[in-house]
Amino acid sequence: MVQETTQEIAINENRLLGHIYEILHTTITHEIKTPLNAILLTTQQLCRTYLTSQQAKLLQINLVSAKQMLGLVNDLVDMYLI
Repeated sequence: MVQETTQEIAINENRLLGHIYEILHTTITHEIKTPLNAILLTTQQLCRTYLTSQQAKLLQINLVSAKQMLGLVNDLVDMYLI
């Protein structure tokens, strides 16, 4: 009887953990990656327009930073999927 309760607790903990991972993955994907991809794409589009050298330099900094941040977010998602 105690063993069954322990097994039920373990099953419920695994279900809860799976649900937490699902929520975290959904949140990261929707709330972080979507806006970050929008920033990345608009920055790339702006880089294709006529810019002063100062503007181009600032947009390149923005582009590199956004790519690095997206890489970190992707690494987090991959880590939680393991």
